[in-house]
Amino acid sequence: MRSGGLVGLCTLVLLGCPSLPPPAVPQPPVAEVEADPLLLLAERTAGGVDIEEIDAGELLEQAAALADAAEWLDAVAIYDEVAARFAGTPAEKEALYRKGVCLEWAEDWMGALLSFRACLALAAGPDPGGEELPALIHAGLLAERLELWSDAADSYERLLRSDALSDGDRRAATVRLAVVTIEQGDPDTARPMLEQVIERSVAAAAAAEPVHPAPAAEAELRLGLLEAERLDEVLLDSPDPVELRRQVEKLAAIFGAAFERLRAAMLGGSAFWAVEAGYRVGALYLSVYDLFFDAPVPTTLTDEQREAYEALLRARTRILLANALEAWEQNLVRAERAGVRGEAVDLTAEGMARVQGILEGRAERRTPLDDEAEQYVEGQGESDPLAPVLERLGLEIGGDVPPP
Repeated sequence: MRSGGLVGLCTLVLLGCPSLPPPAVPQPPVAEVEADPLLLLAERTAGGVDIEEIDAGELLEQAAALADAAEWLDAVAIYDEVAARFAGTPAEKEALYRKGVCLEWAEDWMGALLSFRACLALAAGPDPGGEELPALIHAGLLAERLELWSDAADSYERLLRSDALSDGDRRAATVRLAVVTIEQGDPDTARPMLEQVIERSVAAAAAAEPVHPAPAAEAELRLGLLEAERLDEVLLDSPDPVELRRQVEKLAAIFGAAFERLRAAMLGGSAFWAVEAGYRVGALYLSVYDLFFDAPVPTTLTDEQREAYEALLRARTRILLANALEAWEQNLVRAERAGVRGEAVDLTAEGMARVQGILEGRAERRTPLDDEAEQYVEGQGESDPLAPVLERLGLEIGGDVPPP
């Protein structure tokens, strides 16, 4: 039932106290004698003393069999019994850990977190040893899932203090701590943590050490998202061509920085994070598209000038829609080949539907002005104030789909 490490658990998932025995009373009808992993129950009867032997190991095996049959809550009931009857023994800690795993499978996230916390409360000191690492990993991932950011950060920080943590799990824990730190509103602290994971992954690979690709790939994606958030700083609202070009150059720089990070995540060797990044590449193109169309239309234009302005805008943003659609088409192929399922795949399909709807609407409303605008944009070249961003947006978005 023990987990295989933080990287594996990250793929699968993203304080209670054990009940105490009743106080002793004079001449009890039932006496308990602990002989770990055995519990002897002696009961006075009219015919003498009946002795019942309870084996913690047998109970744990019974619960494990129920868990294997997906009878999670029945298994939890037995683990509760073991934890209560064998309080203060290694059997209690084992039962609490296994209970947490069963509650995870039952999707009782808070119950699982409380069970792992109770297990960790039995540890000897503040810094976890090797035996505590699985419970601490589960606790951190569950707290993150429940958006208990402070609790998650505490778990990951404790994890990183452990000398028993492998280099690979240390990189994975660093990514998780960075993600939580971002959620706590401190991206400046998180950024060097993510960059460190990438650097150490590259160094380990260069030294021919086994390197799981997921931590570095996720780090690239998170850095890409941090860059993309800077699009909120951009406004394309200046009537002055020189100032508009400056605004567009800023947009181009932000787009390029985010794009390169997301592309690195796509090509990083992790099928899951490649699909996550592939969705966000398409979303990045569409974000820039929305930025252009959310820009205010000059109020001084006549109706005829406004129609020409909108036709020119459609011509300039055609590449955005084409690249978003291509990125998402490739992403669905990538996901199908790798057998990846989940929200990113669903969002990719939804994004494609939106782009196709926009293109169909444009085709239905196409006028001779659109032909003229496209010819004008093609002939402008570097004199077009949008040339810098159009060059960026013309980057290859992935080429051949990398194998899973």
